[in-house]
Order: sequence, then structure tokens, then C-alpha cells
Amino acid sequence: HLKTVMVWNWLIAVLFCVLAAVVNWRGAGIDKKIAWFTLAASSFFVFNPGGYQVMLWGLPPVYSLLSLLFLVGVFLAQSRLPVGIKITGGGLLSLFASFVLGNGMFFWVALPVVLLLHEDVENVRKSRAALFLFGALFGLAVAGYALGSVAQPRSAPGAGPGLDAIGIGLFFLALTGNFVSLSLTPQPVHLAEVVGALIVLLFAVAAPVAARRRTGAQRKTALVWGMFGLFWLVSGLSAAIARQTFGIGYALDASRYVTASSFFLLATLVLAVIALTGAGVKLRSFLLTAVAILSA
Repeated sequence: HLKTVMVWNWLIAVLFCVLAAVVNWRGAGIDKKIAWFTLAASSFFVFNPGGYQVMLWGLPPVYSLLSLLFLVGVFLAQSRLPVGIKITGGGLLSLFASFVLGNGMFFWVALPVVLLLHEDVENVRKSRAALFLFGALFGLAVAGYALGSVAQPRSAPGAGPGLDAIGIGLFFLALTGNFVSLSLTPQPVHLAEVVGALIVLLFAVAAPVAARRRTGAQRKTALVWGMFGLFWLVSGLSAAIARQTFGIGYALDASRYVTASSFFLLATLVLAVIALTGAGVKLRSFLLTAVAILSA
């Protein structure tokens, strides 16, 4: 069923791009340019040659699926459905994401935060049955991981190599900027590290500025993408900790990391575009220059 998996991977990527634009369309207020930019940027980076190659290999689309599940949770929080359905739906999405990839456990925090951005706290507190079901689903996820850890053999203490903070940092930067490896031969490790540092810097600058937007709808949109970017930032760090002993070149060799890093880059660019409106001259110059460099 390799061809079926290829089509499945492609459909997940398409749905992510469309839903990312729809979520921003509903949250951008009168400024719909943010939604159109999101559609263009997500299509460009998610369907980059490295990411598309992973789709054609028929590998399990765990990174794309996690991103899609997050946006489904945001779309659910933005809807006019009863609060109880939103809470239950968030719990089911979090449970599914937890067993797609270990990083999906982050959803148990992220999706409730997104829900509270769009719902009154008092309405959430009144939905006791839904909250109880959410807690039961979370307990099921924890129990599943606990049973899995018991079943797996444990390595002897001190058998593994020690963690190298510098090595982890360089691996993380190379992983974050690894899409540049598709353009040059041999692989430009140092260029990937510089690009990764620029992306992290842009995220650190744009996220707080975008969160201070004047309109409430755009502030919520900025917080959603900040949470999404934070999720992929933590995921990149966890991958760097787990794989740094393979050497920095592995961050560019593994094409699946191109797909993973594209989502953090997308969140950074969306936050930068939101932050552009109302930013000072110097800050706007930095944002425009950084966005132009990364888009080129």
C-alpha cells in the first residue's frame, strides 16, 4: 500500500496548509492578508523538495499529522460548538497525538490554553462532565506511557555517552535551518546553523511583539502561533538531545527533519507578519529583512 500512504501523506499536508489559512482567516479580523500569506508560506515550505521527498517515500507522516491535529484543535476552539464538545474534542485530539509521537504529550497543555483564549473560564468550569472525561483521557495517556516504559528494557546507568551542551545547540541550529541543505553540495552545515540562529532570533523578537497587537482577535492568533512555534521549538531540542551523538551532519542528512523544521519556520514567519503592523521603523526593518532572507 505504498502509493496509498504517499497519497495519504500528501492529503495531510494539503489539509494542514488549508486549515492554517482558515484558522488565520477567522482570527485575523479585517486584515485577511495574514491568512493569504499563511496559505502561501505553508504551501511553499511544507511542499519543499525535502518534505515532498519524505511524502514520496511513504514514511509515516507523524510530523505533519501532529501539526494538523493542533490546527484541528484550534479550529474547534474557534467554533461555536458547546464548551463540553470542545473540551472532549481537545482531549481526544491530545490522546491521539500522544501516541502518534511522544512530543504529542505537549498537546495536553497547549490545547487547553488555546481553548481558554476563545472561551470564558466560567463556562469551562461549568462543564464538569467534559472536564472529568478530559482528565480520564489524560490518565489513559499517562497509563499507556507508564506501561510502555515498564515493557522496554532499561540501559545500565552510565552506559550512554554524556550530553554535550555545545553539540546539542549546534545540532539544534542545523536542524532548524536544514532546508538550505537542498540547494548546495556538499551540505552547508555552517550555513544551516546560521539560518537556524536567524530563525530562532526572529521567533524570539516577533512572538512578544505580535502578542501585543491592539485587536483581540489578532492577539489570539499570535498566541496560537506562538504556542505552535513553541511546540516545534521544544520538539527540535528533544531531537537534538536524542541525536546529537550522530554528528551535526545527521541534522541535514535526515530528510524527515526538513518537514519538522518547516513548521517552526512557518510559525516564525506568521508571527513576524503579524508583528509588522504597528512596529517601529527599526523593528520593522529587522522583521522585513529577516523575512526576506528566509523566504529567498
